[in-house]
Amino acid sequence: MRTSFAVHFALPIALLFSTYSTPAISNEFSPYFSFDSFSYSETVSISDTLNNWRGSSFDKGKRQWTWNWVEAGIQYNHWSIGYLYRVDYDLRFTEDLSELYWLTENKGDLPTGKTFDITLTANAFKARGYRFAYRNTFANNVSFSVGLSYLSAYYMIEGDIWGNSTALAKNDYEFNLDLDYQYTEDTLFDRKVKKPTGRGYALDASVSFHISPKDHIQIQVSDLYGVISWKDTPFTTGASTSDRKHFDENGYAVIDPLISGLEGIIKTFKQRLEPRWFLGYQHNINERVGIQLKARQQYGHTLYAVGTTYSKKGAWAVDYWIENKLIELSWAHGSLKTSIGLDSLRKNQTKQFWLSFAYKIGQ
Repeated sequence: MRTSFAVHFALPIALLFSTYSTPAISNEFSPYFSFDSFSYSETVSISDTLNNWRGSSFDKGKRQWTWNWVEAGIQYNHWSIGYLYRVDYDLRFTEDLSELYWLTENKGDLPTGKTFDITLTANAFKARGYRFAYRNTFANNVSFSVGLSYLSAYYMIEGDIWGNSTALAKNDYEFNLDLDYQYTEDTLFDRKVKKPTGRGYALDASVSFHISPKDHIQIQVSDLYGVISWKDTPFTTGASTSDRKHFDENGYAVIDPLISGLEGIIKTFKQRLEPRWFLGYQHNINERVGIQLKARQQYGHTLYAVGTTYSKKGAWAVDYWIENKLIELSWAHGSLKTSIGLDSLRKNQTKQFWLSFAYKIGQ
């Protein structure tokens, strides 16, 4: 099975490296904690997203996601074990769908006669579990880590919706959609189901090294291989129309979708986790000042940043993420590493936000 491949791959690699490595961690137990959260929206602000897109901050866009990782545990020598909690949402859609959804949620004037191209792909899960990791340094130059997470998942949605919608008037519209999705909770049509549970694995790795005394490279990947296996998973496949509707007190169309097709249970459904990559390059101009380049790739989208570093009372860094116009401020000192980034100081305009924090006692 592919899940057993992840188990048999991670530990032998770690043991192989340990044979040729140098001690990097003291012989004592060290509690640690890490938190990493990154929310990204091209359409509405994060606060409006949590309010069903109701608000004035809208731009046409094609994606929203949120990545959340919380881990706490114990490290001994080169090994660690920690409790892990994860929440991942990945939504990809057409610009037409983002415009139509925002207009109807805010009771805005529809562009009469326009036909909207509707496509939505969703992949999300929530899970708890444990992460086992090995880290070390070899050749006095290269640091690496390999982690294997066991995930016990309790929420999932994965699938697609596609079709079209037409604005009949400023306050009225219709649609014809096809759909195919699996879930633990039917958020679209409120089908009452028995929630399945999932079990899975995820492999992560990182490596950092100096290619010269002044040049440093860091590579990280989460979910290098990741899969959650769900038992007795509810699914819906078929078509949905807007034939059943009424109008609210302001005369705006309110649709109670009609669905036809097949509802059933999949005996075994495998949810694949998409890799999330980070690449960083730093060049030290002198003892205190440096420049760096960064790239993040996840959910089919890549972001790039340029920045500068400064070393005094810790390592400081300021980075500018070009596409999403986000400023990230980072600081590391001893046992503590933290960073924060956002694209606006106004709550109702913030569309990208991430926060990371890591602390190891006794380091």
